[in-house]
Amino acid sequence: MSIRKHIIILIILMTVVPAGIIVYSSVKERAHNIEGAASLAAGLADQIANNQNILVAGVEQLLITLTHLPSVQKHDGAGTSSLLAEIIKSNPQYGNIGLQDKSGLLWASAIPPRGPTSYGDRRHVRNAIASGSFSSGEYVVGKLLRAPTISFSYPIKDRSGNITGAASVAIVLERYKDLLKSNITYPNSSILLVDHRGTILYSATSPHLTGKKDRADLFERMREGPDAGAFEATGNTDVARIFSYRKIRLKGEQTPYLYIRVGVKKDVVLGQTSAKLRFNVGLLLSLMFLMIGVAWYIGKKQVIEKIEVLQAASRRLAQGDLSARIAQSMGGGELGELGAAFDDMAQRLADDVSDRMLSEKALKESEERFRSIIEFSPNMIMVHVDGRYVYLNPTAVAKFGAQDPQELIGRPVSETIHADFRGAVQRAGAATGNDMSPLRKEEKLLRLDGSAFDAEITGMPFRYNGEKAVLAIAIDITERKRMERELQQAKESADAANKAKSEFLANMSHEIRTPMNGIMGMASLLGLTELSAEQKEYLEAIMDSSELLLSLINDVLDLSKIEAGKIELESASFSLRDSIGSVVRAQAPRIQAKGLALETAVSEQLPDTLVGDQLRLKQILLNLIGNAVKFTEHGSITVSAHQFERHGSVVFLWLSVADTGIGIKPEAMEKIFAPFSQADTSTTRKYGGTGLGLSICRQLSELMGGRIWAESREGEGSTFHVVIPFVVADSPAAGKAPS
Repeated sequence: MSIRKHIIILIILMTVVPAGIIVYSSVKERAHNIEGAASLAAGLADQIANNQNILVAGVEQLLITLTHLPSVQKHDGAGTSSLLAEIIKSNPQYGNIGLQDKSGLLWASAIPPRGPTSYGDRRHVRNAIASGSFSSGEYVVGKLLRAPTISFSYPIKDRSGNITGAASVAIVLERYKDLLKSNITYPNSSILLVDHRGTILYSATSPHLTGKKDRADLFERMREGPDAGAFEATGNTDVARIFSYRKIRLKGEQTPYLYIRVGVKKDVVLGQTSAKLRFNVGLLLSLMFLMIGVAWYIGKKQVIEKIEVLQAASRRLAQGDLSARIAQSMGGGELGELGAAFDDMAQRLADDVSDRMLSEKALKESEERFRSIIEFSPNMIMVHVDGRYVYLNPTAVAKFGAQDPQELIGRPVSETIHADFRGAVQRAGAATGNDMSPLRKEEKLLRLDGSAFDAEITGMPFRYNGEKAVLAIAIDITERKRMERELQQAKESADAANKAKSEFLANMSHEIRTPMNGIMGMASLLGLTELSAEQKEYLEAIMDSSELLLSLINDVLDLSKIEAGKIELESASFSLRDSIGSVVRAQAPRIQAKGLALETAVSEQLPDTLVGDQLRLKQILLNLIGNAVKFTEHGSITVSAHQFERHGSVVFLWLSVADTGIGIKPEAMEKIFAPFSQADTSTTRKYGGTGLGLSICRQLSELMGGRIWAESREGEGSTFHVVIPFVVADSPAAGKAPS
């Protein structure tokens, strides 16, 4: 976009704020005028409504008076009709006054009827007799007046209060012109009176509308709106007006008998505002065009001509004329600085041309070195576009068993991939096409003679001669795959040997335990005989050693069974608190012998009867308490049980055994649960043991679907935690081990 256009746009933008202020002021003034017109119309409507209420109140009072006259009570038709005629003469606003019996038959009237006349079909008569109160009518053509009227009736009651008929007053609608003439105080205003059915009773500006229906949308807005309201619309005569309306109803009647609508011409209200807006906008546009003309002239002399000089010099520079200079032609100011900057750029460009030629030469040498590296690389380097080879280095050509690269150029990549790997390669290729990160995978590639070899391929998308391509670098891993297979076979052999070892240990431990039990049994029998003190000392040594050896055999047997997969968990209901109590009681003598305090805490939240393997649970708890006793010389041991969490019928039991013993070094925490391991070798020498207890606890807890861990600070004590799931015995899932 040219500078001149920018200047024009700037000037236009500068006029936006004044234009906005003008428009805003006009809108505010328009709203104010509309509000004033609505207030004026509302005032007129209120004045008409007040006059109408006064008129109807006079009618009601007149009818009440008439109904109490003796002649009316006696149904004196002649005398009453004469009285009614006198009332009409003195009250010209009334068209006729009549009295009807309960059936609606006229028996007295200010205007003599030509024969029997019934008003039983008129709304005001029916409602007055039925409701016993003052009632309104609607637009009708009077039976005696022969002119449009609206009537009101009041019930006639005898001295006992029984309704005997009705007294009615008819107001000729033509008389409203005289009654409302004083209310038209604003030029071009309109007054419209409408009955409850939407029939126009009176129109100040269009008398011909009397007796016709009000336009449905206008009447509906009044009927559905509040008792007093305002709106803007086009009236029955297609003139846009600002309307204000009022609903008038008699006391006790739900439906308004009269709608008053006063309107003020909208163009009259807004004419002055529109004229002022047009004047202000015209003035603003004139100033804007004047500013554009001045800016156009100044811009051409001070800016455009100098920029044209700059454009000409730029074209010369683009055509290779590096001697183009313009600073002397640009003068001073910002454009002078621009000219100096252009001359400096041209000089730098001239200096850079020789540097670029040197850089291109260096780039060419670098490309030749890179190509040499690729050509002599021991790895297979390939480029393919749209699934076909476009480049292969000599190593790749040789690996595929070709003599010349042309044997492979243009060949589909899928032909050099083993059939078992083609689907995976296609999916990987699609993923690589959408991702710029390298993709590494192992494949089987095919030589031209059909033989296969293993390769590890790294692929990455890049641009090759302006096209999307994939750079693939492959390494022949046939030898490595052979070694991996041999290593896997060796691992499987070692696993089989380890399993055989575990089975041997299990069998051997069982066989050793049988004679060991015999030795201990005989030693126990020997203890029942008479022995000397020295013999008893020797016998106690035999029993202690036998128990230690039997404990070792049991640990080895349990570990061997676990490793051999021969441990079968039981699923039976048991009492949790009884199980914990029996284990604690079994260890109580050892704890008391060392002078330690024992605390047991079982959460009340825990259910007591669980389903699971209580023997393995006791074995875990026994090992943990035994360790705590072994490594604690002073202080206390605390055994606690809590609910870790619960999911339906499965509760996770959280057992903790805390002691104030020697603690565990941080670096030894990772190996305490490994078989035949303790915190350090000095522990074995000082406290004894094989290091199998915690390993058995870990494997049993994992076998039961739980886990075990420890917290410890050296010299302050340790806490061992174990969480194991059990099924609550009284739940629907009882009898099934938790998974």
